[in-house]
Amino acid sequence: MRKLKETPIMNMDVTMIPSINEETGELNQVAFSWTLSPRNGGSSRDLLTHNVNSEQDWKARINEVNFYIGELVEIVTSEGEIEPLMTHTENTHGLSKEIAMQTVFPPHILSNNDDLTFVFHDEIFHTGTNKVVFKQEDIQHLLSKIETYEN
Repeated sequence: MRKLKETPIMNMDVTMIPSINEETGELNQVAFSWTLSPRNGGSSRDLLTHNVNSEQDWKARINEVNFYIGELVEIVTSEGEIEPLMTHTENTHGLSKEIAMQTVFPPHILSNNDDLTFVFHDEIFHTGTNKVVFKQEDIQHLLSKIETYEN
């Protein structure tokens, strides 16, 4: 299930991917594949170079995106905020205008039959708090398409 959030300088595209254990039919984890890309195709430069003016800025940006970005992401439900188990950034520097990440959350984020809000507190590009909501009815529809899932 895919959702898009636009900000003044970038788009945030988020896809939810539940992982099911084939043997037990139980939910293993819920992954989110998400990208940040220049808004409307942006400039000819990739998003990593936005407001980078020196080699020191570049090194700081690479460090933030590769090692810090996972600390800026959470899932919010009626029960509160849930931190990710891990976040991985694809190493496509200079090959793509976008930044691609995968963030994994524990399976219990789907246990309370609630809407899920994927939140990115952007302290890197300074676009503020960006939220994408996954409605419970859409989540249930997605899970119903996975034959082995037992709720």
